[in-house]
Amino acid sequence: MAGNGVDLVEVPVLQGTPEALDGYGYTFDDPAEVQVEIVRWPAGGWRPVDPDTGDEGGTVEGVFDAFWEGSTLRALNSAVDGDYLLAEAAGPPLDGEPWLAGFTIGHLNYHPDGGQLFFTLDPGAFVVPLALPGDGITPADVVAFWFDGTQGLCIHPEIWHRACSRSCPASGSWTVRAGCMPG
Repeated sequence: MAGNGVDLVEVPVLQGTPEALDGYGYTFDDPAEVQVEIVRWPAGGWRPVDPDTGDEGGTVEGVFDAFWEGSTLRALNSAVDGDYLLAEAAGPPLDGEPWLAGFTIGHLNYHPDGGQLFFTLDPGAFVVPLALPGDGITPADVVAFWFDGTQGLCIHPEIWHRACSRSCPASGSWTVRAGCMPG
């Protein structure tokens, strides 16, 4: 249990192979050759989507930089002008490195109308927590996928995710491309 009374769940870590990623997404070698999947915005029961709408937003692309500030893993996303708190160190730093203690993530998000790709700009392995679509996910549904950094990851629409983080060292930069709402 964390110091704030929250139960901690250890998330399994799987190698990001095509078999393990089945249903979540796929790996790729060159982001220029990947078209992020765009789908019609889902109609959620009482809220219909007008005919011939809901899929014309296109994609947005930029650089995602993740870095530690003390015990907090933060990120800046130039694609959407985002500034995020990604995770907190699970304990005191080991050997001066906060990420060696493990870390906690507070939430996941998803894009109902489009996928997202991540391609490392820095050499090195990275980890991405993912969960399959659905409104009732729990921490037990989350799986972390480990990638050696030689390929990128493209996830399908509606896949719950938290941003990439380095397995060590924990800072790094990625190209990101995602479906976007028309502005």
